[in-house]
Amino acid sequence: DFADEDIEFVSNADTLNRIARGLAHMQNLRRQLESRTVSGTAMRIVLAGKPNAGKSSLFNALVGSQSAIVSPVAGTTRDYLTATLDLDGIPVELIDTAGHQHALDSIDERAQHLGSERASNADLVLWCTEASMSPMVPSQPAEVLRVATKCDLHAAAGGIATSTLTADGTRELRAVLRAKAEACAKSPLTPSQSRCRHHVDAAAESLRRAHTHALENDPAELLALELRVSLDAIGAMVGAVYTNDLLDRIFSRFCIGK
Repeated sequence: DFADEDIEFVSNADTLNRIARGLAHMQNLRRQLESRTVSGTAMRIVLAGKPNAGKSSLFNALVGSQSAIVSPVAGTTRDYLTATLDLDGIPVELIDTAGHQHALDSIDERAQHLGSERASNADLVLWCTEASMSPMVPSQPAEVLRVATKCDLHAAAGGIATSTLTADGTRELRAVLRAKAEACAKSPLTPSQSRCRHHVDAAAESLRRAHTHALENDPAELLALELRVSLDAIGAMVGAVYTNDLLDRIFSRFCIGK
């Protein structure tokens, strides 16, 4: 609006640097979208819970092998163990982690960190609790499903009742996991990826043109136009406030005459 005034709000070098950072963000986002479309990416399920809660026994029962060491001594699992679980044709990644507790030493501290890291990156956390214990489940970043273990010894107070000794509940648990894995494969994110890619590509292309305008010292109006086009593409993707709405909000509180 005031192009005739000699005002430089941002240096040309800073403009080039900011545009380059924005373009790097768009390219990284494009790679993330592409990685989500890679076929064969399995749903990640993490077994978590207090020490000696029966996680490793349940891991072995679901996988169908004695992969995890099982012991009545709490804290046997110090590292995490991974296996591919076939749920009637749907592969999922099953991860057994160390018992959730205050770290006793540096090794246990590392085990706790690895377990928390795996749980935070999971699609589903199976929180294992002995049937006789409180069904309280701590807050987790992912969806949590409570599984009551050792139900051959006590009645379950909540969750899916299982017993690896009698195999009770394991079939029901597998059915629940298969349904969740199937739902994960049909996530609403999938049909929206094409639209997201279109907006990311449009934003990146506008940023490239803006970078060229800044590099060649073209009129500032051309640079501003490309930045606006890029912002509009990002706004359309995330559902941001439209330009006219934003201007209405600004001028309802601000008098340009002052």
